[in-house]
Amino acid sequence: MEHRAIIRTKLFERLAWMGINLNEKINQNEISQDTVISTPDSKVAVVIIPTNEEYMIAKETFNLM
Repeated sequence: MEHRAIIRTKLFERLAWMGINLNEKINQNEISQDTVISTPDSKVAVVIIPTNEEYMIAKETFNLM
């Protein structure tokens, strides 16, 4: 989800009741490191943490073998 700004926007629109406010300018940027995409007045901090899903799946599969 780290590369899908529109998905994040739609998701957090539905969670607005929790006091989550996204900084849309930051949300629309390409995110390559841990990045806070919520506004300073948001009651909940939203952080994008980039991952390599394929690597993690391969690593966990290897550990199971």
